Amino acid sequence: MATFFALPWKDGPALALALFGVALTAHGILGMPNPTRQHVDLVLWLQGFRRMIVGLALLMFGIAWLRNLPWLLAIALGAGLQEVRESTSYLLTLDREARRSGTRAQASAR
Repeated sequence: MATFFALPWKDGPALALALFGVALTAHGILGMPNPTRQHVDLVLWLQGFRRMIVGLALLMFGIAWLRNLPWLLAIALGAGLQEVRESTSYLLTLDREARRSGTRAQASAR
């Protein structure tokens, strides 16, 4: 772990990773429909949420790498992977239910 944080060329990739995380987070937030409206498409909302979580995890990973913060790296990986796994299981459940009932034809378009 110390070797990972001591790489002399880490600043460029860490900054690029953090900026990509910011862009992915913004893309995820903008892709989420407003949850306060009636008839919110849960699949689209969860896809945007998952994209946002991946973006936040990449942002935290880049900051942790840039500032030599192993605890933030652990949080980024742990929370990011858990939330992606959880939201993916929700999406798979919604897709399976939609296929069984035939209510949403484009439910598998991810």
